[in-house]
Amino acid sequence: MIGSRRSRLAWCVTLVAAVAVGYRQYWWKGINSEIALYPEFIWLRDNVVDGQAYWDFNLIPEFYSGYRGYFGATQLFYNLQVGVGIIALRVNPWPKTVTDDVFFNGNATIGVSF
Repeated sequence: MIGSRRSRLAWCVTLVAAVAVGYRQYWWKGINSEIALYPEFIWLRDNVVDGQAYWDFNLIPEFYSGYRGYFGATQLFYNLQVGVGIIALRVNPWPKTVTDDVFFNGNATIGVSF
């Protein structure tokens, strides 16, 4: 049947589980720097390059700088950060069409101070 076939990209399913561990240092009036380490477990099903499934463990260090401010005189705060990271360890690399280079990242956090 023409038109009933989906592209291979539509069938690609990725499941990622990660918990970050990091340290944030406040310098002056809300300006901060942060280093974080993300160990990630990844399950990639039906890779677009070869159609295989892959389990992987990645280790990704990231560095951020930003500003933390408060919404008026409340305990509600916001933290805006920009940063860089790289995939430092890939246990079971799967075939892909791009290389693992340095990437740019950003965070926008809203929270409560207590």
